[in-house]
Amino acid sequence: MSLDRVRSFVVAEFLAGVEPDDLDLDQPLVTSGIVDSIGTMRLVLFLEQQFGIELDANDIVSGQLDTVRSIASLVDSKLGARAAGE
Repeated sequence: MSLDRVRSFVVAEFLAGVEPDDLDLDQPLVTSGIVDSIGTMRLVLFLEQQFGIELDANDIVSGQLDTVRSIASLVDSKLGARAAGE
């Protein structure tokens, strides 16, 4: 579920003209320059609002926002941690 929402957001915001299903889940986004620093902040804001999670500086600089697959994994781990804490 998070994978599809993340992929759709990335395509809509950063890859105009690309179909979501055509985006390789392991395509580097930040390191390839597709997503710049402002784009990273837009992505963080989307993730926090869409999924109700909080990302800290370590999440942002650790490379976990570089591919759709790693972003979705981060979201899922945050959601799992939140569910375990309830």
